Amino acid sequence: MMKRLALILSFVFLSISLNAQIIIPEGVMSRKKDMLLINGTAVNRDQLAVIIQDIDGQDYTVLWNRAENLITKSKNLYRWGAGVGIFGLGAEITGLLLSGQLILLGSIAGMGSEDVEFSDSYQNTTMGAIYLALAGHVAVRVGVVILITSAVIRASGRGKMDSIVEKYNQSTGYLSFGPTNNGIGLSYRF
Repeated sequence: MMKRLALILSFVFLSISLNAQIIIPEGVMSRKKDMLLINGTAVNRDQLAVIIQDIDGQDYTVLWNRAENLITKSKNLYRWGAGVGIFGLGAEITGLLLSGQLILLGSIAGMGSEDVEFSDSYQNTTMGAIYLALAGHVAVRVGVVILITSAVIRASGRGKMDSIVEKYNQSTGYLSFGPTNNGIGLSYRF
């Protein structure tokens, strides 16, 4: 009974240790949007962590994390910019249509009217609609500026990623012993 238990425990520990190994694919690295590929195969987060911590003896983890943070910030800015721009466009269109209708109706209804209260109320409502259109116009412009800023930040983050990919692909060869695609053995990367 004890032998069986010891045998089962040894198989469990052996399978856990084998499962914990990270196999690093070899080949040319490329980037597709925010995803890394080696020879067309996607690199997962664990493989990425191992790869970027030693490229020609330098650790690029901090630079990669900054690039990812820039891309995340750019996505959030894009959402804000699109939201502000769409809200502004709706406000601008609503204000223009409302002020146009009010001016048209006011001029028709106000012909020959000498009622001062109608005139003040009409003017206040019309000016409110014009202010709504102007505020919408400003919001559209602010949204466009935020979208442009988002695009610049995203390009910066992707540029940092591209520089790491380039350094990886230009790194000098090295000899290593460990798991390979075909088992365990020596591998030389050049």
